[in-house]
Amino acid sequence: MRGLAALAVAIFHYTTFYDSQVGHIDPLPLEFPAGNYGVHLFFLISGFVIFMTLERTRGSTDFVVSRFSRLFPAYWVAIAATSLAVAAIGMPWQRVSATDLLLNLTMVQQFLGAEHMDGSYWTLQVVAIAISVVLLLAAALSRLVERPALAWIRSGWKQRTNAVVPHGA
Repeated sequence: MRGLAALAVAIFHYTTFYDSQVGHIDPLPLEFPAGNYGVHLFFLISGFVIFMTLERTRGSTDFVVSRFSRLFPAYWVAIAATSLAVAAIGMPWQRVSATDLLLNLTMVQQFLGAEHMDGSYWTLQVVAIAISVVLLLAAALSRLVERPALAWIRSGWKQRTNAVVPHGA
């Protein structure tokens, strides 16, 4: 389903969105404005996948390493490819400053005040935020469960150590 959602977005970008932004030399026989909804479907499914991944990992550090190693290298390659394409083809509307280029490597460039290297990279910023929220939520939930559980265990331990042991037992 995520693959179909991504394909729908790609078709939307190469037909409807590209035509409205840049224009095609010849009119295309196809427009696909509904492909824009693929982003929403992709994020919806990804939310479930992130929680399932978190459930299967041994801890939050493993989760962060797994997500980082899966997302950032491909993202950095995409940034490099976009930079090379912009330099080679000469797309002035797509150029960013060297500082903005470096800030784009963080995946949260918009929050750092930088311009997106490519407009479609905003989606990865949403993914980074979602992962952060999931980790914060998991940490908060574990503390909500951990403290009462520890208090319960301690109270049981105190009861056992304070219990009167019958003579000769």
